[in-house]
Amino acid sequence: MTSADLSDFDVHELRGFLLSTCDNVSRWLPPPQWVPTWQSEAEWECRNTEQGQAGPWGENPVRTVYAGGALYLDTILDCLRCLAGTLTPETTHYVVETVARATMEAGAVLFWLLQLGIGARLRVARFWLVRASGSEYLDEVVQRIDPWVAPGTYGETPAMVHAAVNALGLSHTRRQNPRTGRWSWTIEGEKLPSYTARAVAFEAAVSMTAAYAIYSAPAHAEWHAVVGRVREVTLPGGQRMLSQRPDRGAVAAAVLASSGFAIKPAELALRLLGRTARLAEFGYHARRADDLIHRLGLPAAWSRWRP
Repeated sequence: MTSADLSDFDVHELRGFLLSTCDNVSRWLPPPQWVPTWQSEAEWECRNTEQGQAGPWGENPVRTVYAGGALYLDTILDCLRCLAGTLTPETTHYVVETVARATMEAGAVLFWLLQLGIGARLRVARFWLVRASGSEYLDEVVQRIDPWVAPGTYGETPAMVHAAVNALGLSHTRRQNPRTGRWSWTIEGEKLPSYTARAVAFEAAVSMTAAYAIYSAPAHAEWHAVVGRVREVTLPGGQRMLSQRPDRGAVAAAVLASSGFAIKPAELALRLLGRTARLAEFGYHARRADDLIHRLGLPAAWSRWRP
């Protein structure tokens, strides 16, 4: 075993860190519903004066967004638990970076959805943009595999989204790209950012430059990601062969990054809900991350606190 190999101790430590992150975030923001505190930004959004076709919105459209946010956060934590479950001394960075990419995608959507200071109307509009995008992709799949099925059998359709957005009194357009044939929506002047645009904004917020590019490589089966799973070794007789290469530094980096993909949206959610007392625990989490870096002998540049 070389210093670049994963050990049983490494696996135990990395797995424990991921699961403790899940436990902490679940404790800070217990599912299934986020409850705003008095005079928080979220409470003001629930007390909005927006009007739909049937009259005042009330709090339900906004609380539905928060419920959706809770589902996204739970999805992120599900990815972290999956990542913890994949860790063994034989795990390569290809596996953990692929899961990290999925974690980042969900975190980037939630980060955009929970932006502070945008108000109830725009937050609801953003949530429906997310749902509109999903309905278009689902509709495309349904048209390929089961075009005669009753609308809504597999989930939300573009027509259902259109009706809901109309009922809320939100201005919107739906246009088809003549080149690709795909539909795109604008609601209240907003468009859903592309995957790359969301990810780049998110990686900047979590101070992980190029994370999306790194974790996209295994997701797209790029050659350098595939070949990076193995290393060439020379046997005593001179014969050369390829051996699986669990790069402990790359695996540890993906674990730490994925934890950050959960922590940043959780911070926004706590601020939005007015539960800012919990933010003190973020410092403890950062300390635990630094302690992990120290115990595993990872690069000192990764640490926030230790010299």
